Amino acid sequence: MIAVPNKAQAAVISKISGPLLVVAGPGSGKTFCLVERVANILRTENTDPSRILISTFTEKAAKELVTRITSKLGGIGAVANPLDLTVGTLHSIFLKLLEEFRAHTRLQKNCTVLDQFDQQYFVFQQIREFREIEGIEQALGLNGPQSSWRFAGSLSAWLNKISEEGVSGEEMIKSNTPEMLASGQAYNLYQKILREFNYLDFSTIQVEMLRLLDNPTVCDEIQGRFDYLMIDEYQDTNTIQEKII
Repeated sequence: MIAVPNKAQAAVISKISGPLLVVAGPGSGKTFCLVERVANILRTENTDPSRILISTFTEKAAKELVTRITSKLGGIGAVANPLDLTVGTLHSIFLKLLEEFRAHTRLQKNCTVLDQFDQQYFVFQQIREFREIEGIEQALGLNGPQSSWRFAGSLSAWLNKISEEGVSGEEMIKSNTPEMLASGQAYNLYQKILREFNYLDFSTIQVEMLRLLDNPTVCDEIQGRFDYLMIDEYQDTNTIQEKII
């Protein structure tokens, strides 16, 4: 059975030039609209699939999207190869770009990406240096003695929040408040240790991507690759992600 879009969905599918914001809840057909819109662009605009970037919230959703687009394109005469689309989570897309332009970053070959547990354990291993920062417990809002593991968890979450707000350690150190000073010192120390070990965490992936885009030549090259940028489940509370997009 061929799905027929309703009026609101049809408006999304047919809008293929200029900015478009879609506000929709679960089960309202967001993925359906995304698939149909991509097919419509490829069918009517004669666009090379490589010039379309689609970000989804999970890798599972990205794979499902490619499968559905492939099925849809097969039904309209296979006008393009969906494997040429740039589809993935923003983090996976950023990682590929960071690797491609690694010479313009602080990253070395075979960089390791830390998941949430790995990050907390990494901070735990360096805990003595962080505990020596005056006022760090107050900055984290900790009351009373904390085990090293719980302290590492609280600190990791705070460091991630700083990264996601797009704030630099230098900016915080300029603050007159002890909490911001301690936070800035901890953040700078953390970034220094990450560089020494050639590590990235999920939040720092975004930090490095924004730094990469601060290079005008690289930024122009990346921007010049895409005509369409579609973000599924846009994270408007993530400041640094918004800056990158």
